[in-house]
Order: sequence, then C-alpha cells, then structure tokens
Amino acid sequence: MNLPQINQQPGRQQAWLPYALLTIAPLCWAGNVVVARGIVDTFPPVSLAFWRWSLATMILLPFAGKQAMHDWKTVFTHWKMMALLSVTGISILYFALFPSLVAYFCWNKGVELIGPNRAGLFINLIPVFASFMAVVWLQEALEWFHLGGLLLVLTGMALFNR
Repeated sequence: MNLPQINQQPGRQQAWLPYALLTIAPLCWAGNVVVARGIVDTFPPVSLAFWRWSLATMILLPFAGKQAMHDWKTVFTHWKMMALLSVTGISILYFALFPSLVAYFCWNKGVELIGPNRAGLFINLIPVFASFMAVVWLQEALEWFHLGGLLLVLTGMALFNR
C-alpha cells in the first residue's frame, strides 16, 4: 500500500508550530488531570470519558477537517480497505477498547488513588514508551538522545518523588 509521506521539514513560516503544540499539549493534559480530580467522584468513568472526548472532538474538528480534505485523494484511493475495516469493526473495536476505555479507566483510577500531582508525572513517560515502541515495532535505531531523554525523564520523576 503506497501511502503519502509526511513532510518532514515544514516551511520557515511554520517552524514554530511543533514547538508551540509541544508546549500546549502538556498544559492541556495538566488541566485535564486537575479537572478530573475534582469531578472523578461526581461522574461515572464512562460519562467522564464521553465528555472529555466530545470536547476534544469539538476543539480538534476544524484542524482535522482541514487535514482530511487534504488527504481525501488517499482516502478515496484506499476506500476498499477502509470499507472492510469499517464493516468488520476491527479498527473501531481496537480504539474503543484499548486507547480509549481501558487507558482512561486506568488513568482515572490512578488520579483517584495517588492524586493529580503525582499522576501528572507519568505523562512524561509517553515519549519514553513512544521511543521504545518505535524501536521494537518500526525497527528504528536506538540513539543516544533516546537514552538521554529516558535518563532526564526518570531523573525528574525521581527528584519530584523525593
């Protein structure tokens, strides 16, 4: 299957965008944790996940819609595979069970048990696990900066928990 390659080097006008998004994302997640701690006893976990995802969908829809229009040709080209996945529900089942429900139930329980301050630390492990999965599944080379990042994340978490 020939999928289009992602542009690895954005234009000069957009060079700041990844850094802005990387700055905004942890702030949004921190707010999510604080709000969840305050309402985790009020709402059932499924309702809480529903409202979180509904709000996220409304916020991201203008951006995702623009990208979807850009990629429409690719979607149209591979419509048979997408129809098969849609009809069989394979992708929906996977996304419904693992990253959505199970992960958020575990996250809500963790926030409830150890509080938002300590639970918020674990968000820093996402790049560590992403690097590990890229090495295992995508056969990317483990570089020195991966190990340096791992060391920085673990050191920061250890210092915070002292």
